[in-house]
This record gives sequence, C-alpha cells and structure tokens, in this order.
Amino acid sequence: MRRLVIHDEAGAAQQTISGLSPGPHRLVVWGKATGRARARAQVAGQAAETGSEVWKRMVVDFEVPAGAQTAVVRLEGAAVESGGTAVFDDVFVSRR
Repeated sequence: MRRLVIHDEAGAAQQTISGLSPGPHRLVVWGKATGRARARAQVAGQAAETGSEVWKRMVVDFEVPAGAQTAVVRLEGAAVESGGTAVFDDVFVSRR
C-alpha cells in the first residue's frame, strides 16, 4: 500500500501480509493528522499513533509466532471533529 486518506469520520483499512517467517518484524508507516484527527497503525496487538499535522514516522515492532506466516496490518483514522483527516504513506513490513 502506498497512501491511505481517511477524511471526516472514523475509518480503517487492513491487509493480511503473507509469506512472513517466524521471528521479529517491523512495520514502518508515515502518518499525519489534521483537524484533531488521530492516525493509528497496528499489527499483532502492538500499535503506534500520531495526532501531528506534520509527517511522523510510526514504527511498530512485532513477532510472527512459530508456525505462522501472516500478520494483519491495520491503519485507522479517527476524526474528532468534522473536517479531520488522517493520512498514511509509505507502508512497509520488514524482518528485524
């Protein structure tokens, strides 16, 4: 995924990443939020969040358990007021 924009209300997108090997991995995503919105990235029960109007690098370290080969990445935006926007860009998952 390259870019996701969530505007005016709560919304989310998720994708199952397959072909992962067991062990430590890292999700890196750039995010920003305007108009009192929040941008949140999560995977495997771990999360990072920002409410900044400037781009912030969000990093989420997570483990793929033995016997598993997938992880679900979820990007969420929550606008506290009308006109709020959460933006995500450059989403990557890599082995640590």
